[in-house]
Amino acid sequence: RTDQLNAFMRSFADVIRLPAPRLEPGNVEEMLARIEHLTRAERQSRGIAWRTIVDEPLDSVPIDSAQIEQVLVNLVKNAIEAIDSDGRITVRLGRRNGRPAVVIEDTGPGLSVEARQNLFTPFFSTKEHGQGIGLTLVQEILSQHGCQYSLDSPPGGPTQFTIVF
Repeated sequence: RTDQLNAFMRSFADVIRLPAPRLEPGNVEEMLARIEHLTRAERQSRGIAWRTIVDEPLDSVPIDSAQIEQVLVNLVKNAIEAIDSDGRITVRLGRRNGRPAVVIEDTGPGLSVEARQNLFTPFFSTKEHGQGIGLTLVQEILSQHGCQYSLDSPPGGPTQFTIVF
């Protein structure tokens, strides 16, 4: 069964192969401001606040802006869904080891041990109607960009997704 699933995933990956990123100077801080605006109505209806902390302004980062914006939208959407209602998303911009970095943190309940072990597994989802491809897509895009990334989500929260460009 595992061999069949692996074969299916290879075929699936061939179908949805992402184009190689076209790296150009991009402004991650502006992207996050657009995403904050885009999600404002839903967050307000759920009582979810947004806080941006700029420890150090980010210079232009060599990225494929469309792909990285998709990553950030996906991560913020996951944070909203994890919180459900009455919480906060904190976005922190700065540097890690001299490189531009973004941390997206939510006050949701955190993830179970099983969920943490399977997060980047295609088709695994903690959501009732989830398809389990969101974080797989995030992982693929960030890997193609040469980014370092991590997800820290102890039971009880908070969950932090860190991207180092």
